[in-house]
Amino acid sequence: MFVAIKNKNLKPMKKYLKLAAVALISSLTLVSCGDDDDNGSSSTNPSIFLVNQNEGFITSDVSVGTGDELKFTIQANENTETKENLRNVTVIRTIGGVETTVLDSSFNDKSFLLPLTATANLNSNIETWTFVVTDRKERTDSYVVVI
Repeated sequence: MFVAIKNKNLKPMKKYLKLAAVALISSLTLVSCGDDDDNGSSSTNPSIFLVNQNEGFITSDVSVGTGDELKFTIQANENTETKENLRNVTVIRTIGGVETTVLDSSFNDKSFLLPLTATANLNSNIETWTFVVTDRKERTDSYVVVI
C-alpha cells in the first residue's frame, strides 16, 4: 500500500535538490578540463633530427668500420604552434651500457644547427647516440641513431 505524505516543506527541498544537482554537474565539467601546458603532448614538443649536409654525414642507423669518423649535423627547431624558444641540446653516447654526455649546450633561441664529429668506438660493435632537445617549458624531443 502506498501512503502519500503531505508536507509543506517539500517544495523548498526540491528547489535545493535541483540547485545541488546543477552544482554537481557544473563541478564535474570544470574538473574534466585539461591543463593547457600538457608536457606529454607530442604536438607541442620541439623537434630534433640529423641533417645530411654532405656525403658521409649520418642521419639514421648505419654500420661503420672501427675507428671511422662519425659526422653528424644536429638540427633542432621550436614548435611552430607554441613558439617556445629552445633552451638545451644534449647528446649522449652509449657504449656497452655506459652513457657519456658528449654535448650539453644551453642557449635561448628558436633553432639550433651544429656539426659534430667523433670517432667510432674501437672496442665495441654497437654504440647508440641519443640527441635530445628541451624547450623553455621543459618539453622534449629525442632522436636515436645506432651505429
